[in-house]
Amino acid sequence: MKVCAVIVSSQHEDAQIISRLYSAAAALGADDPALWLIDDCGAGTYKCPFAKIIHAVPNAERFYSAEGILPVLSEIYDKEKPELMLFPADIAGSELGTRFSAKINTACITNIRSTENADTSKVVLKMAYSGNIDAVFPLMLPAVVTVMTDAFEPAEKICEPVTDTFYCTSGRETDWSADEEFIPAETGVGLRSFQNVIACGRGMGCKSNMEEAERLAERINGAVAGTRPAAVDGWVAPDRLVGISGAFISPKICLTLGASGARAFTTGIKDSEILIGVNTDETAPIFSVCDAGAVCDCVEFAHALADIIDAET
Repeated sequence: MKVCAVIVSSQHEDAQIISRLYSAAAALGADDPALWLIDDCGAGTYKCPFAKIIHAVPNAERFYSAEGILPVLSEIYDKEKPELMLFPADIAGSELGTRFSAKINTACITNIRSTENADTSKVVLKMAYSGNIDAVFPLMLPAVVTVMTDAFEPAEKICEPVTDTFYCTSGRETDWSADEEFIPAETGVGLRSFQNVIACGRGMGCKSNMEEAERLAERINGAVAGTRPAAVDGWVAPDRLVGISGAFISPKICLTLGASGARAFTTGIKDSEILIGVNTDETAPIFSVCDAGAVCDCVEFAHALADIIDAET
């Protein structure tokens, strides 16, 4: 079975993602998977579990969005014809995987966490219905699969892969997007580096109320994160999303404000040493998993707690 894993420029320095994609490929039955590295920078001396890298250099000057990357994928796909393509299930990989599967008219299974043997075929497992059940899907080839970034153990194998450079000739396929600009994150410090995290949900009410969470985070040397609804509404940046669709964190203290506690969210914070929930609904699922909780207005709670800290310092 011919298998490839695909990463783009925003992912190629994350050794964990690359190593876990290799483990996923091996678990799915790949003998010699290849890594497709789509980047306008040189591949350099790359060390990873993959024995072969196809370094695709885009023709477009700007290829940060899917509109710039999909034509590149099409060119390599037409040349290599893999039976199975793996993408990391982060923001970039999830969009590319689902859109490319539609482009080539093949099956797509998103957010897989593990794989099992079933008779003579493979099946993949993923969470479904907001993470409340484990769903099992048969792997029907050809297919595109996105792999959860915390799934599969990192591979111990390290190679100095053979790199083939592929210069793409295709340009952007769309005429509705005139230009694009890459704006780097304001900080390189990820959520996993913080000992204290405040995770906000839609119960915060509106984006302006997030200032209270930011104010409290400053006083506890913490970071503000958010649930998927909060990220979709633009209250937190995409790299501050926690849960199945974002980061899996294990801080010393995780304070949730206005998050109901859907399993898709709590899966990302369940390894916190101390988990505290604040919600106006006393029946909210968050109270069944937290170590301590308060039934009250989360915005008022954040404001009052910050005032108490100010008074004691």
